[in-house]
Amino acid sequence: MSRLPILPEGATLGGMKTETRIVEARRMMAVREARKAFREHRVDCFWSFRDMEIDADNAMWVAEELSRNGGRKAWLAARRIRELLCR
Repeated sequence: MSRLPILPEGATLGGMKTETRIVEARRMMAVREARKAFREHRVDCFWSFRDMEIDADNAMWVAEELSRNGGRKAWLAARRIRELLCR
């Protein structure tokens, strides 16, 4: 997992508080992982959801479906998505 820079408390990057930027970065990474997992496990887990757009609002749903309906690779992808969303 990549390390994000550690800055002094209250420091800002581009006008946005550091904590906010880190949370946003993790959320974007989770969405990217969810989209990738949705494509890779479409046949196993998402066969009834043809043209679904994966975004930050339903990334956790993707993780739940992967855990419920997929194999080991799907479960590992779900764990990665949850780690990014829940930190």
